[in-house]
Amino acid sequence: MTQCAFCDQESKYTCPKCQSRYCSLVCYKKQEHHNKHEVREEKDTDTKEKIVNNTEKSGAVSETTTQEPNHDTTGSSTPKLSIYDPLIKDEVIQKLLSYQSTKTHLKHIATLLKDSKLSREATEEGRMEIANLGLLELRAGGENENEAIEEFCQRALDLMEDKDI
Repeated sequence: MTQCAFCDQESKYTCPKCQSRYCSLVCYKKQEHHNKHEVREEKDTDTKEKIVNNTEKSGAVSETTTQEPNHDTTGSSTPKLSIYDPLIKDEVIQKLLSYQSTKTHLKHIATLLKDSKLSREATEEGRMEIANLGLLELRAGGENENEAIEEFCQRALDLMEDKDI
């Protein structure tokens, strides 16, 4: 099991704000833990300020308007292409994504990446490792080998290599 971030005990809980693992209410209320929240809030504030500053520099109409990541800010109405567009538009990928088993397995992998309770990992790096292991189990030679997932992964890798993604 994982260790409490604030003492030497076994952790039982995960903070929803900072994903720190802790063992008790005493550790949760420690100043050290609250300092993590303050640092995180400062980073979030800095990021928001940078977005506002970049928006002002680009001649945007309002500070409260957030930029869409897939749209060009030069004023043209043509959206920028995502690096994943070749994958999304590929007929083989679309066919594989039409299979319920493929959707179910990929959704489970995505959930492992996002949900620390399901993956039982507090850190993003830990969740990434768990999701990767789950995907490996579904690929060729894995314990739960799935032909559609293997084909999906191979096709995605081939397309990314071809397009230098």
